[in-house]
Amino acid sequence: MNTNHQFRVFTARTAITLLVVLFANVTAWAQGFLYDNVRYTITSTDNLEACASVVEHKENTTQLIIHAQVTIDGKTYTVTSIGDGAFVGCANLETVIMEGSVPPSLGANVFEGCDNLSHITVPAGMLNDYMSASGWNDYLFNLVDTEGRSPFSGYCGDPNEDGGKHVSWFFDREIGILTISTEDTGSWKMANFTSKGAPWYHLRSYIKTLSFADNGFDAYLTSIGDYAFYGADLEELEIPYTVTKIGSNAFANNSRLARITLYRETPPTMSSDAFSECSIDNIFMPFPYFKNYKNNMAWVQYEDKFTPTCWFLNAGDESDPFIIEAPEQLDHVAELIKNHKKEKDMWGNQLDKYATNCYYVLGNDIQYTYENDNDNNFTAIGTLDNPFEGHFDGDGHTISGIRIFMGGNNTGTDNNQGLFACIGSTVGSSAEVKDVTLDDCRITGYKNVGGIAGRNWGTITGCRVTNTVTINAVSSTANNHGGIAGSNTGTIQNCISSANVISDPDLNSLWYYGGIVGNNGSYILKGNKVLGATVTSTSNGTHGAIAGNGNDGGTYQNNLYSNCTVGEESNNIGIGNYNTKGSFIGATDIVKNNGARHVDRGDANADGSVSVTDIAVVVNEILQISNTIISFYGADANDDLNVTVTDIGVIVDMILGNSGGNASARRMTDEGPEPQ
Repeated sequence: MNTNHQFRVFTARTAITLLVVLFANVTAWAQGFLYDNVRYTITSTDNLEACASVVEHKENTTQLIIHAQVTIDGKTYTVTSIGDGAFVGCANLETVIMEGSVPPSLGANVFEGCDNLSHITVPAGMLNDYMSASGWNDYLFNLVDTEGRSPFSGYCGDPNEDGGKHVSWFFDREIGILTISTEDTGSWKMANFTSKGAPWYHLRSYIKTLSFADNGFDAYLTSIGDYAFYGADLEELEIPYTVTKIGSNAFANNSRLARITLYRETPPTMSSDAFSECSIDNIFMPFPYFKNYKNNMAWVQYEDKFTPTCWFLNAGDESDPFIIEAPEQLDHVAELIKNHKKEKDMWGNQLDKYATNCYYVLGNDIQYTYENDNDNNFTAIGTLDNPFEGHFDGDGHTISGIRIFMGGNNTGTDNNQGLFACIGSTVGSSAEVKDVTLDDCRITGYKNVGGIAGRNWGTITGCRVTNTVTINAVSSTANNHGGIAGSNTGTIQNCISSANVISDPDLNSLWYYGGIVGNNGSYILKGNKVLGATVTSTSNGTHGAIAGNGNDGGTYQNNLYSNCTVGEESNNIGIGNYNTKGSFIGATDIVKNNGARHVDRGDANADGSVSVTDIAVVVNEILQISNTIISFYGADANDDLNVTVTDIGVIVDMILGNSGGNASARRMTDEGPEPQ
């Protein structure tokens, strides 16, 4: 065999050997190496991929360790990835321990079917690295470091304040609540962050609710940092009353954030972009603070979203009524009812809760302040579209100082003025207002204007309007004005009016003005008194001490008047425009059932004169032998709304012609009843 042939044979054998060795290595790479119950595949000369657990141990494996490096045949490789479906089917796997400080990338469905996996433990201080590494976002809720920390808690305070450790955060992954809490004592600020720098940014799509927990006045939060909750999934938000500053983009890009509740009287300072890219429907704040937010440059951009919140925490039913103790609360009632068909309050209740079948009680006298008679310091409660449909009990208290000046002739804005614009909305309404006194009020409006109500479909009972109340008209065709109500299609009973129902001179086409009601038609008036009222002259004489208009289809019982000036004449008539059985009667008293009748003070038996016979009636009243409204009306000779032995003395003086008695009776009837 020549040398060349031998060399060629040797070379061929050597190549075959090298090829076999190389093939063996490739086979080893392809099949992977088993190390600590995990199979690895060599992906390059220096790197491995964890590819699978040992098949025969899958069902029994409860813990796996993924090493940072693995040594095979004397060579050390770095684990850089975990392959697709690496541990699929390890049903009893509970813990995975990651030893590497550099997170390996994750393939798809790595832990599919690992239903008992609770913790993936990573080296201390490496949580953020793992959370941001490829594929790990799907396992945020499983991550925990070797010191027990998870991606769900930490510190978030201003780093200039003791390293920021006075403000901490915790995320409850079960219910999606992120809680920001203050510790120790003092006032603390949150840190400012970049757009993706908040420590809970990786959880943003899971954050459904934000809660601020503090220790009251011992420790509380004053500032919410820049980008603090950027991109979260909040739907509603409550800003603590202690917060005075909201940072740039603090709540930006919360695309579902619709409801914000504020408690602070002074609006927190805020960047104009704090709530950019949010879908805000309502911003709630306590009613008295509404104007503060409206006049704030940062907050005014959301003015059309402002919804003053309800002051009343009572149930609002008959046993637990809403208590009104201040002018601001009464104003708040008007605001609530005005909006009751379209808004919700801060607790999510439809605001019609505060208008329909609810109960209000005055807890104090209410005093409004004003500068002149043309002020507008009050908005009538309810509207024609959103009437008051509840129950209002004045409980004997007085509301004073109201000024309403709606001096135009716009039927939309100037109509229906009074303490209430509209009580009820249909005949037979259960709405009621009772036992409240109006004093020192001036109400100017167009059509349907009264002291207690512009229009009444419900029941007004036991209300009083003193002689310092003026119901005023300044526009022609301003119809239906009354001391108690402008227009009545319900019931007005046991009320007392000494109102001045007046108009500017030279107006024309004024119809239906009355001491109790302007236009009553065929509805119910009973047990009402008009004492010393003034009712202006109207077109065609449609003015009366009791009512401007009525007919015999209505119920008129025991409505009495005394010492009134009606149409510029003393006492004049009870009903200005009256129809009976389809026939026009015109101005008249209604004697039947004392429907609308004049009675002099001291004329206790209503026989047209004051005599000793009236003393017996007074005695019967005192002894409660006879209690009729007509005897009470005359028997209350000194007009103090009580029948006592003092009235006997007044009647005796009147019989004897003593000036003291006459002066007393005259003074009281001129001035009308004192507020009770």
